[in-house]
Amino acid sequence: MMSPRPPLLVPVLLSCCAGVVASCGKIVPAEPDATPSSGMDAAPDVVADASSPALADAAPDVGDASPTSCVDVELGSALGDAVFAGSTVGLPDDFSGCDGLGGGDVFLSWTAPSTGRFDVTTCGSNYDTTLGALMGSCGGPLVACNDDSNACFNESVQSSITLDVQEGELVILVLDGFEDDEGNALLNIIAR
Repeated sequence: MMSPRPPLLVPVLLSCCAGVVASCGKIVPAEPDATPSSGMDAAPDVVADASSPALADAAPDVGDASPTSCVDVELGSALGDAVFAGSTVGLPDDFSGCDGLGGGDVFLSWTAPSTGRFDVTTCGSNYDTTLGALMGSCGGPLVACNDDSNACFNESVQSSITLDVQEGELVILVLDGFEDDEGNALLNIIAR
């Protein structure tokens, strides 16, 4: 079972889910070291859809299997640079996939605004990130996972995945740190 989460510091969107966030605290903007940029000049390292067999059996144990029980932040159908900005410092480590062992993580729900391909990156974050995608629910299959990507810039320690989704499809994005890294995170979602 997941441990209760402390208040999440988010300057843009914050959703308090019963049983997930212990209480909603003051909203404080993060100050990443780099300027937000989707950095989509390079191709992302991962392209996935719900039928990706390589990751289909890798769903993490995140406790309650209700569709959004693990969610810290609801993004709606947001697109653009910095759809999420906040700190993972001191948050619990509830996700061990994608090389994220020990660092604080954030679960974000996102609903595809249209059918198509979307690039999701952590470009602009100030630490070594990992990024995963669970399809349909918190207990859904892990269909995309990335540690280091050249999508942000060469030899980047930020992450990038590409998702092929249907309009209205729910995706749980998991923003984590490589091993035990934590810091100020940015999440960018760009339609192709």
